[in-house]
Amino acid sequence: MANIGVLRPVFAKVATEPENAAITYAAGKALGYAMNIGVTYETNDAKLHAEGTVVESDNSVTGAELTVGVDDIADENQVDLLGTEKSGETGSEEYEITDASAPYVGVGYVEVRKKGGVISYRARWFHKVQFKQPDESLTTKGDKLEFQTPTIKGKVLGVYLDTTGKLRFRKSHTFTTLAAANAWLDTKAGISSGT
Repeated sequence: MANIGVLRPVFAKVATEPENAAITYAAGKALGYAMNIGVTYETNDAKLHAEGTVVESDNSVTGAELTVGVDDIADENQVDLLGTEKSGETGSEEYEITDASAPYVGVGYVEVRKKGGVISYRARWFHKVQFKQPDESLTTKGDKLEFQTPTIKGKVLGVYLDTTGKLRFRKSHTFTTLAAANAWLDTKAGISSGT
């Protein structure tokens, strides 16, 4: 199965995180138009040596770094996503980076896949992510225009969604249509259809 694209990154601010139960989210939003998304998992690398050999090992997932490149992050999305502070009246609002930590959010997107000429859509949902303010680097327009777009990085945290004692990081589901994948994502992010 080959991945041939990525679509529709969305996010929703964590509203409640009850003990051993599903997280609830505020109404979700589109993050921007997807350019690239990467996930780097962090794992244990522990080995138990006995009598000159490895008798037990553990390579369980302990977290991940999620990298999201989009065409733009709207100012109002930076409030819920990065912890930017908003002040002022509509039309004259100002946005300021402070020392406040970014809030926790759920994040999802759709992977476009192809195998044997058949297209499928895998929707992904990370239960809890904390992004950090992105670095900024701007270049003036030269002889040729060079587009400059934001990339944000976030720490994926494990959550206990039930009483099994297992940390959960990401949920996914594969669909035969984009509409079905989008509907699943809308349910996870609490997005009303049509937004």
